[in-house]
Amino acid sequence: MRNVLRIVGHLGGDADLKTLTSGSVVLNFSVATTEVWKDSKTGEKKQQTTWVSCSKFFGQNESQAITQFLKKGTHVMVEGKASARAYMNKNNVAEAILELRVSEILLLDSKKDDSQKPQQENKASEYVVDNPTTQPSLVPNSEPEDDLPF
Repeated sequence: MRNVLRIVGHLGGDADLKTLTSGSVVLNFSVATTEVWKDSKTGEKKQQTTWVSCSKFFGQNESQAITQFLKKGTHVMVEGKASARAYMNKNNVAEAILELRVSEILLLDSKKDDSQKPQQENKASEYVVDNPTTQPSLVPNSEPEDDLPF
């Protein structure tokens, strides 16, 4: 069996790019998914947001291109290997975190910015970052948007 998790949500902040002492480059970001439902007893609208901490490792020159599109509010689909861990917060309360080691990032759209031209926004959604090997690259998204399962 494979450990693969696919998440669709919005970035909680701009992606953070760091270079490690080994020379590897890691991109860190968080994705929020929100479930909305109507309470059957009260009829009140309820919602629950789940945050997923994501990291993506790149070669030094390959990571820069995608970071320009990974801004707060960007709608993305990420896929990768999931893991969970527990830790003690600063109030000495046990908490859990869901982490995803990302192998693929699909830009579903970007946050509207008045300074961006519509052509730039459309171009961002046409690319997938795919990592079938250790050398990821920007490749055109060949799947039509109509065929998305959600």
